[in-house]
Amino acid sequence: MQPHGIGALLDAEGSDKGLWYGGLYGVLLEPSREQIRCVVEIGIGTVIPEAAGSMFGIGNDNYRPGGSLRAWRDFLPNAAVHGVDVAADTQFTGEGRITTHLCNSTDTEQSAAMLRSIAPLVPDLVIDDGLHVEAGQIATLRNFFPALRPGGLYVVEDVLETAIPGILEALQTIDPECDFFVDRSWGECVAIIARKPTGQNKASRTRRPARWLEAHRQGLQAALAASKKRRRTMADIVRGSRRRLRYLIGN
Repeated sequence: MQPHGIGALLDAEGSDKGLWYGGLYGVLLEPSREQIRCVVEIGIGTVIPEAAGSMFGIGNDNYRPGGSLRAWRDFLPNAAVHGVDVAADTQFTGEGRITTHLCNSTDTEQSAAMLRSIAPLVPDLVIDDGLHVEAGQIATLRNFFPALRPGGLYVVEDVLETAIPGILEALQTIDPECDFFVDRSWGECVAIIARKPTGQNKASRTRRPARWLEAHRQGLQAALAASKKRRRTMADIVRGSRRRLRYLIGN
């Protein structure tokens, strides 16, 4: 039977992303999956052994570059999916609603040219699964976060603990009004999730993150219950969600 959830779709494509972030993406994207029109993912997944961020030896046996792009395409029925990478083996054509771009996401001019090439589409979701080093994540954030539509989501995957302060500082410099939280639900696989402001007044903005985080907490409960590989307890998850809630609403 064809898998439906984003975690199952990622698993079916041989990506390791579903193992670590399937529950998170399910919660973030399920409510709006039919409204999302444009996804940009940084890092398509080269299998060149010596390349930075290579999936060689990491992905499952059936993995091929672009596994997560295909999962986004199948999970988001109305979205055009754009992948960005510097490795030649990640570029392919002939797959519906997927376009790959040979582009260095840390380079301002190359990134601007890539974004112009997809106009008039405006990204609803940007995922940075590229270099996984602080300098590269910050440079990519500066180049792509401003391109998000209002209310759009930006996710930085595989963030080192030492990189969190620098990335959050850069994010607040780029857009001081954005909502964001640090997700540590699955231990060492830390993600930073930011939402671009919609222009609503402050009162409505301070209520919205609470609903967003409650949905996130419920989704994590379901993901944890469905997985026997995780060692964190439900108390850990709930305490983490409460900390993120206080952080989001400024208390």
